[in-house]
Amino acid sequence: MTTHAESKRQGCEPTSPETDTWSCPGHSPHPPLRAGRQAPSLDWTTDEPSQSRTLKHTCPCRPTVYEFLATGGCYRIRRTDRDTLPREVYAGPWRRRVAEDIWESILTGDVGLGRLPDH
Repeated sequence: MTTHAESKRQGCEPTSPETDTWSCPGHSPHPPLRAGRQAPSLDWTTDEPSQSRTLKHTCPCRPTVYEFLATGGCYRIRRTDRDTLPREVYAGPWRRRVAEDIWESILTGDVGLGRLPDH
């Protein structure tokens, strides 16, 4: 997840403290705000993988940011939401090909949010 300090360095910071809207640096994809009605859902967990590396991420201008993570030969998706608890949840692990397909489905809105774990 991009911290506020990192966001400021990238030119992305809240433009309005009242609404917490963020300016867009325009360097990452923007998934749809809502998935399609019939979209399959992911199962999310708060179990954090150890020593993961972010390979791709969506734009931090949205309140929800997705990251494509590599963790010891497996791949996961991290979802960070500034507006809900728990803030960070994870889906996966999968093999690379399956994870890439799921990542593309997130970017196109073809996968739903699913049920978030209780905080």
